[in-house]
Amino acid sequence: MSNKQQTAVEFYAEEFAEHLKENYGIKITNLTLLKKSKEMEKEQHVKSWEAGLMKVDFNEYYEQTYGGNKWTHKQ
Repeated sequence: MSNKQQTAVEFYAEEFAEHLKENYGIKITNLTLLKKSKEMEKEQHVKSWEAGLMKVDFNEYYEQTYGGNKWTHKQ
């Protein structure tokens, strides 16, 4: 039995893939975007970990690093 937890990126990718398959009959086969997203998520966790070790205020760190809760959808 594995103790590994599913990341937010993995959860979203699986749910979105299932949605596309069930509603539109589309099966995702190219995982390049998922792999890149997981790499970015890991880098963010490393930076967060390092900031935590420096005892930086999380909310301040998050705002400076990611700009708060702003949705940055590119059109």
